[in-house]
This record gives sequence, structure tokens and C-alpha cells, in this order.
Amino acid sequence: MVRFAASNRYLLKLSERFIMTFELAVAGWLTIIYIILVMIQGGLVPGRQGFAWGLGSRDEPQEKTLLQGRADRTVNNHAQAMVMFLPLIFIATFIELSNDMTRIAAGLFLVGRILFAPLYLMGVAYWRSAAFGLTLIAMLIFLSQLIGHML
Repeated sequence: MVRFAASNRYLLKLSERFIMTFELAVAGWLTIIYIILVMIQGGLVPGRQGFAWGLGSRDEPQEKTLLQGRADRTVNNHAQAMVMFLPLIFIATFIELSNDMTRIAAGLFLVGRILFAPLYLMGVAYWRSAAFGLTLIAMLIFLSQLIGHML
């Protein structure tokens, strides 16, 4: 349920005692995307390396398919993006900063990550870079809202 609070902040009401900002909800969705990407990455192992190798200690490296390499890089890239963006969300939440610009930035970041993953997995070069650029712009917008509080 979405409600409009008196402080001009959109909040997602999860229960009677706990309220989550849109920005924190984006953090949750980014985590879900990460879990899905890791599942895709792991799901590609049996087809090339077999279940025994995939379920074993993987001490002896085996050659990966092109798609497996892309899946690895997609997972790593998403993790790196989360490491940069999630602290901004947590800082904003801690100082109770949620405004139109932080919501727009969080939404743009989420859209960029949603677009980036399949584009990278499919090997689409230029559009993938545009999606990544969208996430960088979103981070800068979000950071611009925090910078005044950090000085």
C-alpha cells in the first residue's frame, strides 16, 4: 500500500509499525536481481561442466562457455554497482532524506540495472553501455542530494 505522508515523502507501508521508503524498496529489488543473476550463473554450470563438478569443490578449473563468462561478469558488475549505490541509500535513510530527486535517482538506477543484465548476457554492446551510463547518472543525482548533508 502506498500512502502520501505529511512530510511530502512517498512511503511503502509494510505493517503498522514499519515504513519503508521507495529508496529502500529499490535496495530490496536490487538484491532480488542479484539473487536471480547468481541463480542464472549457477544454472549454466551443469550444461558445460556437469553436476558433479558443479556440486564439488571446483578445485580444477574448467573452461567456461561464452555465456558463462558473460554471466560471471554480469554478476560481478551488479555486485560492484550495489557496493557503490546501496551505501548512498542507507545514508539517506539514516538521515531521513527522501525527496523527489532521490526517488527519481533510485528509480533510474533500478531501471538501468534491469536493462543492463539481459543486455550484457546477450552481448549487446552499445545499449548495455547506455544502461550502465544511466546507473552512473542516477548515482550522481543521488549523491548530489547527499553532498550538502556531508559537508
